[in-house]
Amino acid sequence: KFCTDNKLIFGASFVTPFPGTNLYDDVRHQITDEKSYLLNLGALNFSKKPIINLTNMSTKKLIYLRNRTVVNTSSFIIKSKIKYMPLFIIKIFGYAYLYVFDIKIPIVSKITRFIAKVMYKILSHKFNTAL
Repeated sequence: KFCTDNKLIFGASFVTPFPGTNLYDDVRHQITDEKSYLLNLGALNFSKKPIINLTNMSTKKLIYLRNRTVVNTSSFIIKSKIKYMPLFIIKIFGYAYLYVFDIKIPIVSKITRFIAKVMYKILSHKFNTAL
C-alpha cells in the first residue's frame, strides 16, 4: 500500500541469509543441510522462490503474497501511464509476465522474454518514459 500510494516501483524478493551476516548466524539452526544450502546460493534466482522460508506460513503462500504485491504495485503505476486500459487487464498481464519468467523450457522462455522486451520498448517509446 505504501508503494502504491507513493507511486514507487520495487522489486520484491525474499530474505536470504548469507554466511558472515548476523541473520545467517541467527537462523543457521533452521538450515537442515548447510552444505547444500551454501552450494545453492550461487545458482539461486532470488526473485522466484526463497531458498529458505523464515516465516510461519507455507512457501506456496509466501510466493503467492510476493507475486500479488509485485503485480498490484506495478499495475497501479502502469495504470497511471495508460489510463484507458482497465486495471484488471493490466493485472492479468502482470501475472502472465510472472508466469513467463518462471517457465522451465528454455526455448519457450527465450521467445516469451523476447516478446516481453519488444512490448516494453514499444510502450516505453510510445509514452516517452520507462515503465
